[in-house]
Amino acid sequence: TGYCSAMFAAVGMPWPQQGAAAGQAGAMRRAAEADIRRGCNGPATWTDAAFKSANIDGDGVEDIVLDWREVTCSTGMARPFCGAAMCSADIYISALYPRKGQPEGMLALGLRIQPLNNGNDAVAMGASFASCREAFGKEDCEFLWYWTGTGLARLR
Repeated sequence: TGYCSAMFAAVGMPWPQQGAAAGQAGAMRRAAEADIRRGCNGPATWTDAAFKSANIDGDGVEDIVLDWREVTCSTGMARPFCGAAMCSADIYISALYPRKGQPEGMLALGLRIQPLNNGNDAVAMGASFASCREAFGKEDCEFLWYWTGTGLARLR
């Protein structure tokens, strides 16, 4: 059904969530919240901006991007997944997560969800000075990551 749902989305038609897909609603959010507790070794707080909802893989089931900049651990280091400039961004994709059992992890200066013209969403991530200068010869940029059907790839 994931393939059919993606094809319907590509032509702008809705694909109703039924059966297993309906049962997965909120599953990626719950997985992200559990990973926060594991990563913080206990309780944590977060802002509403910590979870960005998207349809990255086009299956109609909510995917979640966890922005660790918006998470504060209650014990130990307040932000264990952040460095001097960049923080981790964990991407929970419903088509991939159950098989792999862990999110796609990346580093980002900032992130947002970018709608694509095929009906899916991409994850736009701010990149570091070094990676942008190396790739494009400029000092600031962002990269778009999109779903290829089997994983994430950089669009630009």
